[in-house]
Amino acid sequence: NLFLVQKGRLMTPPLGTGILPGITRSVVFCIAHALGITMREQCITLRDLKTADEIFLTGTTSEILPIATITGVTSKRAPGPLTREVMTAYRLLLPQPLRLNKAAKNLAT
Repeated sequence: NLFLVQKGRLMTPPLGTGILPGITRSVVFCIAHALGITMREQCITLRDLKTADEIFLTGTTSEILPIATITGVTSKRAPGPLTREVMTAYRLLLPQPLRLNKAAKNLAT
């Protein structure tokens, strides 16, 4: 799933626009709420992508993946401060054995 940060707010496309109701997506919603980050679902345009302060993708295996370049535009900072905050909170939610298992798999590849 795709998330944008614009002016300190998180944006993501709504369900029904080809977005899957993923677990990681739901966790990011919960994290945003807990951290007091404004979260908005709306259709994302190419202009939104090009003018975003930060962009990240979410997925079960990739967790939270900062995006540095999109459509020829390079982010000034990837991951940005809000993305880092969400990533840190997400990792704190993972049980220790799961974190160790993922780290071991990353070392093996």
